[in-house]
Amino acid sequence: MAPTPGVYLRIDIDDTSSASIETPPIRVGNPDDAPLLMFVDLFTSLRTPYGKAYTERMTEAVQDRLHQVQEAERILFRWPWLAGPSEPHKSEYHDREITDWIVRLTSTEGGAPVLPPSTEVGIVQHRVAGPPSIQWSGGPPKNLDGRLLDGARDIELQALLRRSNAIWEPESYHYRLPSG
Repeated sequence: MAPTPGVYLRIDIDDTSSASIETPPIRVGNPDDAPLLMFVDLFTSLRTPYGKAYTERMTEAVQDRLHQVQEAERILFRWPWLAGPSEPHKSEYHDREITDWIVRLTSTEGGAPVLPPSTEVGIVQHRVAGPPSIQWSGGPPKNLDGRLLDGARDIELQALLRRSNAIWEPESYHYRLPSG
């Protein structure tokens, strides 16, 4: 089975080194087969966010990588913090922060948006003991087929395997297995 076409990018929002910023995204599958999905894994070592200053740092991290994300038709960001089932107030806090951050990335109020207006922007948040939730800029895309998270997971797994050299696809070698 062919991997879902797309691009995986991991952004460590705490690491502002040029090496981190210039780490290229990993392409998976044949991007000509379908609309390009970019799955962006936002990462931080902090267990909980500390407000607007941190979501602004996430915005800066995306702006630092505009050259890597600007061509994507659809970007799905993974929110770096989990929402627990025993803390509904934190879940509501995260929902508000996600909504505000989507507006920050896509709104034209106060100037140009961070991401191009044609880009479909979604943010997935994983909830402990519950299904993930996705918030979209301007509502869910019309051609969303319900397998978006499966595709994002496929892109991430394929990218992680390729990045760690767990998939070896030599072009100039021929091997014969002991079984013949």
